[in-house]
Amino acid sequence: MLACITRNKRTRAHCLVRAVPADIALAGSFEPDPAALNALLGVKAPGQLVQAVDDLPPLVAAESLAGMPRILTPADAAGYLGGSFAECDADVLAAELFLDSAEGLRANGQALVKFADEYCCGGGEAAERMGALSGDLAVLVEPVQDWMAVRNQLSIALRLKGLLAEGEPDIFGRAGFEHVDNRRLGASLLVIPAKFNPFFAKAAKTAAADAASDPLFSAIAPRTRRATSVPGVGDVSPNYPDPSNTGVFFTTKPLATDDLPSWGSLFRPNRVPAEDQTLYLCVENTGDQKAMTRSVVESFSYGYVNLDLEGEKAGWEYDVSGEHENIDAPRILCRSFASSLWYALSYHRGKRITVCRLCGNAVLSNERGTRKDYCSDACRVRDANRRKAAGADGADSA
Repeated sequence: MLACITRNKRTRAHCLVRAVPADIALAGSFEPDPAALNALLGVKAPGQLVQAVDDLPPLVAAESLAGMPRILTPADAAGYLGGSFAECDADVLAAELFLDSAEGLRANGQALVKFADEYCCGGGEAAERMGALSGDLAVLVEPVQDWMAVRNQLSIALRLKGLLAEGEPDIFGRAGFEHVDNRRLGASLLVIPAKFNPFFAKAAKTAAADAASDPLFSAIAPRTRRATSVPGVGDVSPNYPDPSNTGVFFTTKPLATDDLPSWGSLFRPNRVPAEDQTLYLCVENTGDQKAMTRSVVESFSYGYVNLDLEGEKAGWEYDVSGEHENIDAPRILCRSFASSLWYALSYHRGKRITVCRLCGNAVLSNERGTRKDYCSDACRVRDANRRKAAGADGADSA
């Protein structure tokens, strides 16, 4: 596998570098792909992320974004990587690779040593790998946190949708959210860690600075400054997937919560306080679990449907050319792979949502056949071993 992770000297963020056919990299639209969605949702370790992403199209078909090249020829990539990238920073990478999970929220740092040996490299090595590729390939240079933002939002949303469909009475509790009576905001919130927060390094002063720090997330959930001021926090400026819905937003710990002791530190000890490294998803707790679930999913949908990348549409778009063709129904074009993943989550004919009985995460399963109870064979085997061990312990105690 040629894919690797290396660190951008300017932004200090890590990028996933890989190659795909040039026509796929620069495609104008992308088909919804439930299999790719499930591959991302099933990721539970850093190495699995690289393996799942390796053959997929770019999240956005933009040759550059926020001033950073993203799609290059092998020759251009060799020069860019060799001069602008450096060895990975293990501490920061551990935080960036935070994977959402209903159970055992964690940064998965324990597997990082083996992962780093296999996938991490400096700019020179990355340049050598990519520069040797044939000219019919395009080299993709995408921030790791872009993939984590999309993957984690998909994970949270499908989990909520699945629990809603199951008739679960405590949807948010089972999905991994915690209740917080936020004294600063004077509001009852349901809160869950969503992704790494790159804004901890230096407070962004402008939207452009935000975009450079966290390109795709800043497009999906732009930061909006509000008029209110909170004692000890200052101006409140959360990120809203849907600006018209202030009941669903992303923010950092000083605003998200006064104290969440049950989570403890999500990251292994390093140079940056864990609370500053985390972006939380906050949901206003109205007491109506069904309405709150729909509010979260609809807010995310707004962000993906209306995704705008520096003036270029990257969400969903009605295909007006279909009006001149002999087709039976309107056709929707997904102008980015990120939005096509969300489309696959939203409209999945012939599929149903399986909420894993072991880890609590959700995937799409075929409607036909026996209803599945697990998101993967690994969870099925682990749960069988766990129940077998529990039965043996019971027999011994008897």
